Amino acid sequence: MSKRMYKMLEPAVLCLSRIKRFHGASDSALTVLEHSYFTYLLAKKSGETVGVQMSALIHDLGESVVGDVPYPVKNRFSISSDLEKVELDFISDVCGREIAECVVLHSQYKKYDARAADVELEYIRRMDPRMYEFITDTAKYLGYKLDQKRMSDEFFRNPWKLLIKSKGVTPREFIQTFFDLHDKYI
Repeated sequence: MSKRMYKMLEPAVLCLSRIKRFHGASDSALTVLEHSYFTYLLAKKSGETVGVQMSALIHDLGESVVGDVPYPVKNRFSISSDLEKVELDFISDVCGREIAECVVLHSQYKKYDARAADVELEYIRRMDPRMYEFITDTAKYLGYKLDQKRMSDEFFRNPWKLLIKSKGVTPREFIQTFFDLHDKYI
């Protein structure tokens, strides 16, 4: 692990700890750092490979540069692939080409990313119903349809402990987890 990598990773991770998800609409929303850590915990609990766990952990690292643009906005304005390229380039610059390729090769992390987003949205519904309504109305306005089947209570039964564990994860803990996975992956 190089000092250069740490020097670039630390401020990016700190930035992620300051960006609220769901365009900051709710105080109950996780930060991008907490969301990424939650996604990693879901992949780890499911017994995924180190590559998938690594991808889940750092998939949003590039949002320290471009911000957390909600999926319905990316979809409506067809900017998803452009943002993804910028984010992957940033991951490559910070963590190395092998790690950026890991995110592309181990795209199975995306199912954990989607599950994390659904759980987070349900958490907001329970903690801040008014802002939940605003978030879902905004998504509908942008033409995004929420999958109610995916958002059933059955779906949310198990991940609550992992969500709570993710809330309050520190940049230091995140970076240590990254280093641990990096050493196993490379």
